[in-house]
Amino acid sequence: MNFRDFIKKLNTEDSRLYLIHGTNDYLKISEDDIILACETLPFMSFKRIVLVYDFPALKTGKQSADKLNDYIEDISLNSILIFYMIDKADKRKKIYKSIKKIGMEGEFGDLADSE
Repeated sequence: MNFRDFIKKLNTEDSRLYLIHGTNDYLKISEDDIILACETLPFMSFKRIVLVYDFPALKTGKQSADKLNDYIEDISLNSILIFYMIDKADKRKKIYKSIKKIGMEGEFGDLADSE
């Protein structure tokens, strides 16, 4: 899904799980850290946003995310989990397929002037 379609869908649908991938450079995090952050109750808010940059298990390679994959099947109602990938996510990975099935996925390229 490109940027424009993603924003339209974001404005019309409610989801607790997102995958955004494109080009940039950020931090790394473990499955346990992600789950702990999602399970932590929000403070002075109804929802807790957990933003994960460049999660290695969404890249091409042998790393899996079985624990996290099981968790996102029943993610906390108080959490919004967003994965932001520096480059394209590996669409063959089990976790990618789960995120796309359960939540929303958007693949953003360069924006046009009108966007």
